[in-house]
Amino acid sequence: MKAKIAPTTRPAPAPMLVPVGRIEVPPTVVAHRFHREALANAMLAATREEESDRVVGTENTKRPELYGWGQNVGRHVDNTGFMYLVPLSLEHSVLYALHKGDFAEQMLRVGEVVRLWDFAPHWTEDRAPVVSAFVGSFDEPCDEHALQLLAGAVAALARGDYFGAPRVASGMQILLDDECFATADFESAAVTLIADAKRQRRFVIPCAQCNRPAHVLDHHWPYEWSLNACRDHRGNSAPLTSGQLAATTERIAA
Repeated sequence: MKAKIAPTTRPAPAPMLVPVGRIEVPPTVVAHRFHREALANAMLAATREEESDRVVGTENTKRPELYGWGQNVGRHVDNTGFMYLVPLSLEHSVLYALHKGDFAEQMLRVGEVVRLWDFAPHWTEDRAPVVSAFVGSFDEPCDEHALQLLAGAVAALARGDYFGAPRVASGMQILLDDECFATADFESAAVTLIADAKRQRRFVIPCAQCNRPAHVLDHHWPYEWSLNACRDHRGNSAPLTSGQLAATTERIAA
């Protein structure tokens, strides 16, 4: 169980939970491989006993990411600032926030962009796991900037783009058979398509037990390679395997 973060006692600098705009979400968005990956992670999060742990976390890069949550996330605070989310798939979801006696309730709808000040304790009530595009966190509201970033992210997903489309945080990514970790300098590595890595003459990092591309890197890479693992040799080194993702994808399609 994670340590609890105490809520702040300072007043909210702006409304803590408000809708700020709308973005069209074409049906092709939910068919994108990165959306399926995020949904699989959200479904896994829904099985966690601790309600406040049912969130597919973000890296808070101020660039669009995918995230989500298993249903009925418990009351918690993040204490990072203003975040923006636009749901991409849900059944029924309500987001609540409470701070210094002020209460806010927001019904979430696909395509409706919501701004949350996450210093305020917040929680959800849901019928099913939710996948959303996210950008944040910011010290001050920046609605127009966030809307532009999220609109571009949704458009990339709708087109089926691989490069430039938002994805879940690196620790939750589930590499498929056409993906790999590649490096050009043996100091940093990035997830990419195998074909693209070869085209750019980058080195495809192999599994330590075979020559197939690694889907998990040794925690001490590039200094240690012994725990690099492909799909078949990764064991329980990741929360969700590509096999589980495939099974989840079949359930989604059904």
